Amino acid sequence: MNDFSKKSVLVTGASSGIGNAIAIYLAEQGYTVLATVRKEADAESLNKLGLDNLKPLYPLDLTEPGQILIITNIIEEQIQKMELPPLYAIINVAGGGQIAPI
Repeated sequence: MNDFSKKSVLVTGASSGIGNAIAIYLAEQGYTVLATVRKEADAESLNKLGLDNLKPLYPLDLTEPGQILIITNIIEEQIQKMELPPLYAIINVAGGGQIAPI
């Protein structure tokens, strides 16, 4: 049997929908889940679930390169300090769209 507690998974778009369901499921299976969201309220909702291995990261809007760099640095630093298990997978569920005339 795998020891999922020794693996981290990054899930983008974890505030709702499929990303949220994946993040919760993986945390319930024992993975350390780094769940990115755009809003503080969404991070608080994830924290209220009481899953110690579900770690919301915000803000992360994938259309903002500066935010991506900050989150990447935070994850890298925590792994190097052994505060997080090594990154095992990235599940990119975050989506984006733009409404404009053609």
